[in-house]
Amino acid sequence: MSSPNLNNVILAGALLAFCSIILGGNANSLVSPVVQLIMCKFHIWTLSLGFSLAFGAMFSKTWRVHRIFTNKKIQRMVIKDFQLMAIVCVLVGLDVLILSIWQFTDPLQIVYVNKTLQAFPDPHNDNQNLIPQIRYCESKHMWYFAGAIYAIKGLILVFGAFLAFETRKVTVPALNDSKFIGMSVYNVVVLCLIGVPIALILKEEIEASYVLISLFIMFATTLTICLVFIPKIVKRNHEFQSGGMLSKSCDSSAAARRADRHGPFTFKSEGNSAVLRDEVSNLKNTLEQRERRIKELEDKFIGINGKSPMSEETEFTGDIGTNPGLDDSDDCSENAMC
Repeated sequence: MSSPNLNNVILAGALLAFCSIILGGNANSLVSPVVQLIMCKFHIWTLSLGFSLAFGAMFSKTWRVHRIFTNKKIQRMVIKDFQLMAIVCVLVGLDVLILSIWQFTDPLQIVYVNKTLQAFPDPHNDNQNLIPQIRYCESKHMWYFAGAIYAIKGLILVFGAFLAFETRKVTVPALNDSKFIGMSVYNVVVLCLIGVPIALILKEEIEASYVLISLFIMFATTLTICLVFIPKIVKRNHEFQSGGMLSKSCDSSAAARRADRHGPFTFKSEGNSAVLRDEVSNLKNTLEQRERRIKELEDKFIGINGKSPMSEETEFTGDIGTNPGLDDSDDCSENAMC
C-alpha cells in the first residue's frame, strides 16, 4: 500500500542521519586537524541531506493523498512516483545550493581554544603548567547559513504538520499516516528545540555536546522510522495471515480492468487496491440490502396470494402454451387484437 521507491528514500535519509553521528565524533586525540575538518563538512552535509530525503519523501506521499482526496475530479488526476521524487529533489537541491555557497564563500576552519581556567601543573616539570586546548570547526558567518538551513527545515516540518492535519479524516487506513506523521513532526521539533541551544551553549564542551546531540539525532531518526514502518509491517503480517494478500491481488486485477474501461485511475497500485476494496465492500452492502428488500417483497406477495410470484409466473406461462381450448385461429385473432 505504500510506495516502495519513496520508502527507500526515507530509509536512505535515515541512513545519512546515522552516518552524521559517526562523522560528528571527530575527537581531537583521534584524528588530525585535516581529517577533522573534512569530517566536520561531511557531518553537516549528511545531516542536512538526510533530513530532506527522509521528511521530503514522507511529506510528498502525504501531499499525494491530500491532493487525491481533496480533488473533486479524482479520476482525471494521476500523481506518479516520479512527480513526488521531483519534490524531494527540489528540497535536496535547496540544501546543495546553500551548503555549496557556504562551502565556497565562507568555508569551515579549525579553531583552537585554550582553556586557561583549567590549567594544571605539568607532572614532569614543576615550573610550568599544562593548558588544555580544544579545536572545533567554525566559520565567520556560520550561523547565517545554519539559520537559513534551519528555516527551510522548519518550513518543511510546518508543511508536513499541515498535511497531516488535512488528511486526518482519510478513511483508507493504509493511506492515512497523519497520526504517525504528526507524532514524527512533534518528536523532531521538540528535540530540535532542545538540541540547537545545547549546541550553542556547550560549544566548547566537545564531549558533552557530542553525546547529547548524537542521542537526539539517533532517537529522532529511530523513532521516525518506527512510526512510519512498524504499523505497515504489522498490517502486512496481519493481512498475510488472514489471506489479505489474495484479495490484494484480486483488487489489482480489478484495477487493471477498471483502468481499461474508464481510463487512468487516481493513483498508482498502492491506492488502487485500497479504493477498490472499499468500493467492492460498499457494492456488496448495497447488494445485500437489495436482496433483503426482494425477500421482504416476496414474503409479502406469498402472504397475500399464497404462492410465490415465480411459481405463479411459471403456471401462467404453462397455461398459455398447453391450453387445449385454444386453436390456431383463436391464437391469431388474439394476436390481431393485441
